[in-house]
Amino acid sequence: MRHMRRVSWALALVGCEVDEGGWEQALPDIVARSRYVDLRVDVESSTVCMEDKLAEIDRFIEETAAFLGVPVPAQRIGFVIAPVEGRTRENWPCTEIASSCYVQGTSGGFVFDEPSDVGMGKLTRADYHEFVHAVDIPANGRTHWVLEEGLATYLGNDGSAEGILGPFPAALVESLRMTSPTNYGVAMQFVGSLIEAHGMARFDEFRRGLAPSAAAEEVIAAFELVYGEDFDEALAALSTTAIRGRRADVTCEGEAVLWSGEPPLRANLTAACGDGWFYGGLGFGLINPSPDDSPGVYAKPYLVEVPETAIYNLAIIAPDLRAFGRLRACGDTPGDGSVVSYEGHGSSAVLEAGTYELFVAFPEGAATDVSVTLTYQGPPPSP
Repeated sequence: MRHMRRVSWALALVGCEVDEGGWEQALPDIVARSRYVDLRVDVESSTVCMEDKLAEIDRFIEETAAFLGVPVPAQRIGFVIAPVEGRTRENWPCTEIASSCYVQGTSGGFVFDEPSDVGMGKLTRADYHEFVHAVDIPANGRTHWVLEEGLATYLGNDGSAEGILGPFPAALVESLRMTSPTNYGVAMQFVGSLIEAHGMARFDEFRRGLAPSAAAEEVIAAFELVYGEDFDEALAALSTTAIRGRRADVTCEGEAVLWSGEPPLRANLTAACGDGWFYGGLGFGLINPSPDDSPGVYAKPYLVEVPETAIYNLAIIAPDLRAFGRLRACGDTPGDGSVVSYEGHGSSAVLEAGTYELFVAFPEGAATDVSVTLTYQGPPPSP
């Protein structure tokens, strides 16, 4: 266990699902830095390979600031990834039901996250959501949670609000009466619709002066004053088209893999810190948070092409047989085919022709001499 510094905050500002009041807890030391972010994990810094991931966060911070029309945060943002056994007020600054949150303290902002939210090849929607708070709150201050969380959900994920259009008007009014975050999809539909229809400047005018404790009636009055519309009529209009989050779908990206020779399709996988895709070394698995149960101490995504629709067997071969691989269809590829390989054991599935993301998790020190094979096993079953 490395030395951990004790930090105390007076939570003058708080973000997503954070309890009010002071909080004091030991923080891991900084193990990696980027332009805006200090990564804090309880592990030796020599094992950490996160430069590319932190650069990804930096780009998102800059894009978010540009969209909001505000400067990037003047103070550094701490990114604390900490395994927590049983969330309590003593060991976790977020509420007990939240696996991530943003905390604004006197010395800067902190994004807290659990390891389960960092796995499977990407920073998750939760991470990006919290980094929206890390840009927005220092620049614009606090406001009613519907507006805060609706904005963070709109900018921090790529999901659709399609499923909430029917009950949207009643659900939004109910949400405005709630004192803590509940329905993020409803909040995103409201905020995203307003921004897309009227722009960011009008939204800023709307939320300016609305305190986090603002009553529903205050929010409605501010809306009608700024937008010049009857609130109920506006909600009916906002229920016609589902909003989609602005965060680009990044479920399919990685280093291109070129198959060699005749079937079975085979390729050697290269992976090294700094290659643009490889990351990890945080002291926990990226498939399962426990390092004892998971080979995924390091990870890398790849892109592969499946040449024709058929039944295929996927196998990831590593020297100690502990690598994990998952092949999943990209957005433009028909169907939802996926197949996994674990500890040298392949598995089979029907895969449509097209592009797939291959996520590979490596045990420590085994990111070399790894290969992937995709073996044709026959045509797909007849409809």
